[in-house]
Amino acid sequence: MTTTQARTDIWEAYFEADYRTRYYLLLADRLRSKIYGVSIAMALLSCGPIANALWELGAGELYAGLGGAVAGILGIYLVTVGLPRSLATAIRAAGAWGQASSKLRDLWVRVNDGEDVWQEYRHLDAELLRIDEVTAEDLSTDESLVQKAWQGAERALAHPSSSS
Repeated sequence: MTTTQARTDIWEAYFEADYRTRYYLLLADRLRSKIYGVSIAMALLSCGPIANALWELGAGELYAGLGGAVAGILGIYLVTVGLPRSLATAIRAAGAWGQASSKLRDLWVRVNDGEDVWQEYRHLDAELLRIDEVTAEDLSTDESLVQKAWQGAERALAHPSSSS
Protein backbone atom coordinates (compact mmCIF):
# COMPACT_ATOMS: atom_id res chain seq x y z
CA MET A 1 0.00 0.00 0.00
CA THR A 2 1.41 3.35 -0.99
CA THR A 3 1.64 6.08 1.58
CA THR A 4 -0.60 8.30 -0.55
CA GLN A 5 -3.30 5.63 -0.75
CA ALA A 6 -3.03 4.93 2.99
CA ARG A 7 -3.36 8.64 3.75
CA THR A 8 -6.42 8.92 1.48
CA ASP A 9 -8.12 5.85 2.98
CA ILE A 10 -7.44 6.92 6.55
CA TRP A 11 -8.61 10.48 5.88
CA GLU A 12 -11.87 9.29 4.31
CA ALA A 13 -12.53 6.89 7.19
CA TYR A 14 -11.71 9.64 9.71
CA PHE A 15 -14.12 12.05 8.01
CA GLU A 16 -16.87 9.41 7.86
CA ALA A 17 -16.43 8.49 11.53
CA ASP A 18 -16.63 12.15 12.52
CA TYR A 19 -19.71 12.63 10.34
CA ARG A 20 -21.42 9.54 11.78
CA THR A 21 -20.65 10.62 15.33
CA ARG A 22 -22.34 13.93 14.61
CA TYR A 23 -25.28 12.23 12.88
CA TYR A 24 -26.03 9.85 15.76
CA LEU A 25 -25.72 12.65 18.30
CA LEU A 26 -28.23 14.71 16.31
CA LEU A 27 -30.50 11.67 15.97
CA ALA A 28 -30.29 10.98 19.71
CA ASP A 29 -31.22 14.59 20.43
CA ARG A 30 -34.21 14.39 18.06
CA LEU A 31 -35.40 11.11 19.62
CA ARG A 32 -34.98 12.54 23.12
CA SER A 33 -37.12 15.52 22.09
CA LYS A 34 -39.84 13.22 20.74
CA ILE A 35 -39.88 11.19 23.94
CA TYR A 36 -40.04 14.39 25.98
CA GLY A 37 -42.92 15.73 23.85
CA VAL A 38 -44.93 12.52 24.12
CA SER A 39 -44.30 12.41 27.88
CA ILE A 40 -45.47 16.01 28.34
CA ALA A 41 -48.58 15.34 26.22
CA MET A 42 -49.35 12.24 28.28
CA ALA A 43 -48.95 14.18 31.52
CA LEU A 44 -51.16 17.04 30.34
CA LEU A 45 -53.86 14.75 28.98
CA SER A 46 -53.83 12.69 32.15
CA CYS A 47 -54.30 15.74 34.37
CA GLY A 48 -57.76 16.61 33.00
CA PRO A 49 -59.45 13.32 33.86
CA ILE A 50 -57.78 13.20 37.27
CA ALA A 51 -58.75 16.77 38.14
CA ASN A 52 -62.30 16.15 36.93
CA ALA A 53 -62.58 13.00 39.04
CA LEU A 54 -61.11 14.58 42.19
CA TRP A 55 -62.85 17.93 42.16
CA GLU A 56 -65.91 17.13 40.08
CA LEU A 57 -65.29 20.08 37.81
CA GLY A 58 -68.20 19.17 35.59
CA ALA A 59 -66.14 18.83 32.43
CA GLY A 60 -68.16 15.78 31.71
CA GLU A 61 -67.33 12.15 31.46
CA LEU A 62 -66.76 12.45 27.72
CA TYR A 63 -63.81 14.84 28.11
CA ALA A 64 -62.38 12.86 31.01
CA GLY A 65 -62.64 9.60 29.09
CA LEU A 66 -61.25 11.13 25.91
CA GLY A 67 -58.26 12.65 27.70
CA GLY A 68 -57.50 9.35 29.41
CA ALA A 69 -57.85 7.43 26.14
CA VAL A 70 -55.51 9.77 24.27
CA ALA A 71 -52.95 9.58 27.09
CA GLY A 72 -53.16 5.79 26.92
CA ILE A 73 -52.72 5.81 23.16
CA LEU A 74 -49.66 8.05 23.49
CA GLY A 75 -48.21 5.68 26.08
CA ILE A 76 -48.73 2.73 23.75
CA TYR A 77 -47.20 4.73 20.88
CA LEU A 78 -44.12 5.49 22.93
CA VAL A 79 -43.54 1.81 23.64
CA THR A 80 -44.54 0.27 20.31
CA VAL A 81 -42.60 2.71 18.15
CA GLY A 82 -39.59 1.91 20.31
CA LEU A 83 -38.39 5.46 20.84
CA PRO A 84 -36.54 4.64 24.08
CA ARG A 85 -34.78 1.68 22.43
CA SER A 86 -33.91 3.77 19.38
CA LEU A 87 -32.55 6.50 21.63
CA ALA A 88 -30.32 4.01 23.44
CA THR A 89 -29.09 2.62 20.11
CA ALA A 90 -28.33 6.11 18.77
CA ILE A 91 -26.38 6.97 21.92
CA ARG A 92 -24.36 3.73 21.69
CA ALA A 93 -23.71 4.37 17.98
CA ALA A 94 -22.52 7.93 18.65
CA GLY A 95 -20.15 6.63 21.32
CA ALA A 96 -18.78 3.86 19.09
CA TRP A 97 -18.27 6.19 16.14
CA GLY A 98 -16.73 8.81 18.45
CA GLN A 99 -14.17 6.30 19.69
CA ALA A 100 -13.45 5.23 16.11
CA SER A 101 -13.02 8.86 15.10
CA SER A 102 -10.51 9.37 17.90
CA LYS A 103 -8.51 6.30 16.82
CA LEU A 104 -8.59 7.41 13.18
CA ARG A 105 -7.45 10.90 14.15
CA ASP A 106 -4.45 9.27 15.86
CA LEU A 107 -3.73 7.16 12.77
CA TRP A 108 -4.04 10.26 10.60
CA VAL A 109 -1.43 12.11 12.63
CA ARG A 110 0.87 9.11 12.65
CA VAL A 111 0.60 8.40 8.90
CA ASN A 112 1.46 12.05 8.26
CA ASP A 113 4.53 11.61 10.46
CA GLY A 114 5.62 8.82 8.14
CA GLU A 115 4.63 5.81 10.26
CA ASP A 116 3.32 2.67 8.63
CA VAL A 117 -0.12 2.30 10.22
CA TRP A 118 -1.76 0.28 7.46
CA GLN A 119 -2.26 -2.92 9.52
CA GLU A 120 -3.79 -0.94 12.39
CA TYR A 121 -6.08 0.78 9.93
CA ARG A 122 -7.22 -2.51 8.37
CA HIS A 123 -8.09 -3.85 11.84
CA LEU A 124 -9.99 -0.66 12.67
CA ASP A 125 -11.75 -0.74 9.29
CA ALA A 126 -13.20 -4.16 10.15
CA GLU A 127 -14.46 -2.68 13.45
CA LEU A 128 -16.10 0.18 11.54
CA LEU A 129 -17.98 -2.28 9.35
CA ARG A 130 -19.27 -4.07 12.46
CA ILE A 131 -20.44 -0.79 14.02
CA ASP A 132 -22.18 0.15 10.77
CA GLU A 133 -23.99 -3.20 10.52
CA VAL A 134 -25.27 -3.04 14.09
CA THR A 135 -26.61 0.51 13.83
CA ALA A 136 -28.03 0.17 10.31
CA GLU A 137 -30.34 -2.64 11.47
CA ASP A 138 -31.95 -0.67 14.28
CA LEU A 139 -32.14 2.93 13.10
CA SER A 140 -33.64 4.62 10.10
CA THR A 141 -31.90 7.46 8.25
CA ASP A 142 -33.10 11.04 8.51
CA GLU A 143 -31.87 12.99 5.48
CA SER A 144 -32.10 16.41 7.15
CA LEU A 145 -29.82 15.17 9.93
CA VAL A 146 -27.48 13.60 7.38
CA GLN A 147 -27.01 17.01 5.73
CA LYS A 148 -26.52 18.78 9.05
CA ALA A 149 -23.96 16.21 10.25
CA TRP A 150 -22.11 16.27 6.92
CA GLN A 151 -21.86 20.05 6.98
CA GLY A 152 -20.65 19.95 10.59
CA ALA A 153 -17.92 17.46 9.71
CA GLU A 154 -16.86 19.55 6.71
CA ARG A 155 -16.58 22.65 8.89
CA ALA A 156 -14.74 20.85 11.69
CA LEU A 157 -12.14 18.94 9.69
CA ALA A 158 -9.51 20.57 7.53
CA HIS A 159 -8.77 19.19 4.08
CA PRO A 160 -5.96 16.59 4.22
CA SER A 161 -3.58 18.73 2.20
CA SER A 162 -3.52 21.29 5.02
CA SER A 163 -2.26 18.64 7.46
CA SER A 164 0.67 17.41 5.39
